[in-house]
Amino acid sequence: MAARPLRCRFGMHKWVLRHEPETEAYHECARCLKVRSPYPSPLATYE
Repeated sequence: MAARPLRCRFGMHKWVLRHEPETEAYHECARCLKVRSPYPSPLATYE
């Protein structure tokens, strides 16, 4: 198993919006592939 990138370990993810035809849009980290809901927190950080 590969180690998570250092930035992701500190919670500084690089969120990108993903969408699949059968599901609704969601955010996924481009580095570690962590998934979160489509409604981000107002305190979320984007790069």
